[in-house]
Amino acid sequence: MDQSIGRGWWFVLLATLVACQSESGPHESVGVVSQAVTQALELRVALPPGAVSSEVAIAANGALALGDRVQVLTKTGGFAVVSNMGLTSTNLGTDTQLGSTWSRPSVVARERAHVFGFLKTSGTVQPQNNVIVDGLRQEQVAITPIETRRTVTFDSNNSGPVSLEPDLTRTLAPGRYSDATLKSRSQLFLSTGTYYFDSLSTEPTSKVWLNKAQGPIYIYVKSSFSVKGELKENGGRIANVLFGYFGTSVANVETPFLGTLVAPNAKIYLATVGGEGHRGAFFGKDVDVQAETKVTHFPFGITLTKRWAVADSASQPITQAAVRSDGSVLAVTDHRAYSINGSGVRSELFADANATRLFLNPAGNAFGVYDASDVRLFNASGAPIRTFPRVPFGYAKFVPGSTTVFWPDLQQGLEAARVTNARFVAASGSSTAFTATGLQVSRVTAQNLVYSDATSLRRASLAGVESFRFNGAVSSFEASSDASRIIVQLPGNRSVRHVSGSSVLPVVNVDGPIWELAMAADGNRSAALTEHTAYVFSNGALLASTPLPFAFVSSAAISSRGELLCGGKSADSTASVLVFDDGGQLLAQVVTTPDEQAHRPGVIPAPDGNSFLVRERSGLSLYDIERGL
Repeated sequence: MDQSIGRGWWFVLLATLVACQSESGPHESVGVVSQAVTQALELRVALPPGAVSSEVAIAANGALALGDRVQVLTKTGGFAVVSNMGLTSTNLGTDTQLGSTWSRPSVVARERAHVFGFLKTSGTVQPQNNVIVDGLRQEQVAITPIETRRTVTFDSNNSGPVSLEPDLTRTLAPGRYSDATLKSRSQLFLSTGTYYFDSLSTEPTSKVWLNKAQGPIYIYVKSSFSVKGELKENGGRIANVLFGYFGTSVANVETPFLGTLVAPNAKIYLATVGGEGHRGAFFGKDVDVQAETKVTHFPFGITLTKRWAVADSASQPITQAAVRSDGSVLAVTDHRAYSINGSGVRSELFADANATRLFLNPAGNAFGVYDASDVRLFNASGAPIRTFPRVPFGYAKFVPGSTTVFWPDLQQGLEAARVTNARFVAASGSSTAFTATGLQVSRVTAQNLVYSDATSLRRASLAGVESFRFNGAVSSFEASSDASRIIVQLPGNRSVRHVSGSSVLPVVNVDGPIWELAMAADGNRSAALTEHTAYVFSNGALLASTPLPFAFVSSAAISSRGELLCGGKSADSTASVLVFDDGGQLLAQVVTTPDEQAHRPGVIPAPDGNSFLVRERSGLSLYDIERGL
């Protein structure tokens, strides 16, 4: 995936010639040294104030015209957002149907046009008969677009034209080419990566096959754009293709479109098409959607950008980390605790070479320290909270979001220690316990303890009141933040089942031994990962099974948005993190340092789902998820 370009939203693109002059004279050259001429094309991004970019289906920056009976839909069947941040005109045809609409120009709404949401304009609304606006209708509203900028660079050195005569087929690697021309019945196969063309023209009955299985496709076109042949899905997330067109002549689309088309210097012309209509998103200087046309919004994927990286210090790897609600991070090694601010500046909170191990609260508001005789608790600023005598052979976990600690009381036997009780100790020193004989695996939430013994899985309150029991052995499990939903790995490690409330859902078999389980905080999404496949579940029902390009899976987590983050390594120990959408389709991939440690790269999502931490070989990194283009 190209991480340096394509991160913006919808664009105004201005071409600027950057550098390179050639000298000539009356002498004869005996040797030639060539240098590529580059052309930097600026992406200037404009959005309505407060708008969420990934929700905009059609956006103009001049004139917007939706023909009669045009529908602008979301992929789930609702009505999608439309905007015009230009100053020319906005025209909604007879019987048009669309979602919330922003328009700096006045809006002409023809008979029976229906806005399923609000309508805001800096001008006036000029409605004909029976126009409906479901939400708030506001006129003379000051609308100031928000702008950002990006740059795409074209190199003059290229691999030549892509010219397919009738009935020819070609598979094209990502790279820089001159003109691309597809004639009747020809076929072009494209895959994940970035393509640069001087022009793009496809004739009717030609086909462009789009394989996004390993991430999105970026296609940048300089001077002319005409698509009359078919665009065909060929793997990966639907319509996860960005077409960035830099020319000023009309971007002509006369076929059902797949992808996001950005043409800020030109008009986008969407012809009337049948079937599923145009699928993707459209951002142009002008946008003209012809009558009887359906546009279904499929937003472009995401881009991952490393915001900061903090190296391990004193040969001590970071063992745990948590993103706090303010975006800062609490991290610990075996002997140190750090606070890391939003810019990646690290401050040491605690250091003790005699400490055995440090552990932290998953909410990032406290950490604990084991030494030979005690367990010491500290708040997120490093101030001491309390010291407890260490339980022999035991371990401690924080109750999420609090300074209360859970630990199992152990009784040492002839061969191994055996758990007798589950104990909870508050910062005040007060202690409660209940019988949890034989506890093997446990997950503590703010209100419940979920634990397994040799023959059952149980859910109990922190006071020991049992609310659920599943009679049967389990190997491992993960629980939602309120413990109402649980994904269970069954003995044999090749099948899972879900608990929802007090109901146990049917067994789902997988294709090999399970390496990782993950559960979203709200319990709506869960996943089981084998060596080769990620199985994604929605409310306990299998939603998708997605191939994994790994030889070894190291970690998995599900964000608050339902996206699956998965760390793993290839056979040569090259490490990477994959991000899948809530339907199990690949959104993005980031490659990290080669690593042979079993639990790296480790993934930890931020509470808002817009960033995540990666525990890498050399330290800790935070990646921002930029949504949209």
